[in-house]
Amino acid sequence: MGNQTAVKEYRSVMDVEEEGTAMSRSGGGIAGLLDDLMALMELQLQLFKLDLRDCGRSAAVPIVVLAAAMVLLLSAIPVLMTAFAWLLINAAEWPHQAAFAMTGLVAFALAGAMGWFGWKKLKLAGHQLDRSQNELADNVKWLRRALRQERRGSY
Repeated sequence: MGNQTAVKEYRSVMDVEEEGTAMSRSGGGIAGLLDDLMALMELQLQLFKLDLRDCGRSAAVPIVVLAAAMVLLLSAIPVLMTAFAWLLINAAEWPHQAAFAMTGLVAFALAGAMGWFGWKKLKLAGHQLDRSQNELADNVKWLRRALRQERRGSY
């Protein structure tokens, strides 16, 4: 739902300017081009703010998951690892070295799975900024076309 709101806000920002070249909207010339460039920069900044807000919202949960994984690794895991190793020693009659080695491998696998899950979700949150990046690339292309038109018109 938040993404739909951001799209609506972005569309309302884009409705401020109508389509067309810099020369047709502002009457041509360097002053008109600079005016259009400033308007474009303002729109780009507003879009970036929306994308950054959306990115922050979608990154909150993965960051909490990663923090919880770190807390578990630093506090509960050593206790559980020791208990599991002693269980292997007493119940399955494993040698001490084998029991503690197996316990370490299991803990390592669990930590790796949790870290992978959190990293994957955090990388997905970064895609919220793709819209701003694409729009900036389009704006740079537009500016280059407008400057070429201005250069051709002045010769």
